[in-house]
Amino acid sequence: MADHPMNMSITPTPDATTLDSTFYTPPVTPSTPAEKVDLKSIAEDALADSMEEISMKFSESVERHSKSLEERSVKPRTLLRIEKLEALYTLLNSHADSRLDEDVRKLLAMGQQKFSLDQLLDLVGGDPAKAEVLAQHAMHRAKTQGNGTLLNNLQQVVQSLHSEHGAEVQAGINTAEALAMFSQDPQQRQNIRSLYYRNIVGQASLAAIFDALLSQFDEHHFSQGIHTLMRAMDDDLRSQFPSLPVNQLRVLLRDLTASQQLSNILNGSRELLNKMAAKHMARQMSAARLTRRLVEFTQSNIYPREIKTLSDDTVGQSPLHHLQFLNALYPLIQQMPLAIWKDGKSRQGTLNLMLRMMTEYAHFERQQLAAQQQA
Repeated sequence: MADHPMNMSITPTPDATTLDSTFYTPPVTPSTPAEKVDLKSIAEDALADSMEEISMKFSESVERHSKSLEERSVKPRTLLRIEKLEALYTLLNSHADSRLDEDVRKLLAMGQQKFSLDQLLDLVGGDPAKAEVLAQHAMHRAKTQGNGTLLNNLQQVVQSLHSEHGAEVQAGINTAEALAMFSQDPQQRQNIRSLYYRNIVGQASLAAIFDALLSQFDEHHFSQGIHTLMRAMDDDLRSQFPSLPVNQLRVLLRDLTASQQLSNILNGSRELLNKMAAKHMARQMSAARLTRRLVEFTQSNIYPREIKTLSDDTVGQSPLHHLQFLNALYPLIQQMPLAIWKDGKSRQGTLNLMLRMMTEYAHFERQQLAAQQQA
């Protein structure tokens, strides 16, 4: 995991926070109804415009948001555009691992003949946003060189990129700065961005988002991961072209905000396991794994065998150990965020089942004590 990721200060030059209309710009407005967007139709419409128009929009955006009037008068638009690409590529990688020039040279060599979208994505580790930035830079070089064949080959692949991964491209650009704050490690930046693509753009359930965070990052970075996703979603919402319809993003951000207390569940799971260990009952169960199992409980109707399996995995097969474990676990289940549950009926059903099993274990305990007294 990265060292002290939250202390990182990101100061790309020039400013890399206003990139909304620069790259992939689908012809939908932020007020689009909450419905699935046909990315292929969007790509066909967007790419009917010439790359020259895209370049013009990019230059206008750069000039409009430059740091000072003096910079605007000194630096030509093309230079500012290149600096903007370099700043964004650095955010998508890291200050220690920004190799834009090297990757552009590889792409230019590849583009001398027809190549596929898969080849472009392989060059950037499968990240659509990186592919967009790299291709934009390469197309600028091709135009500067007057190489029409190279430019045409690049444009065809970019058209495929927009058609197949348009939402991810937009999401990667909109959230680049927020996600870069998660870590200075380029792999960790890629991991959190991939999680955003898969679970936010992919419209996964809230439980799936938490499960991904718990499985991908260690316990100490779980809360940080939630806050990073919230900042990224807020940036996505505020952008000119959000990666999803605004209503969908707002609902998910609202639920994610309401579910921040899952960090408390993680801490509670750790404390519970420490108590079980002090009584020599704990097995090989981590706080993150236990929390993930509890998240799974919120997504479907639970049966006694599932609670028994969790008890077996946590404290062994002794019914008396199960009783102590469930007594400690019940308050954690009660505290699970309401937004994460499948529905209120599922929540109440799970709580009722646990109470019934605790009653049965308590009855067994009384029988054991009575038998010992008679012996």
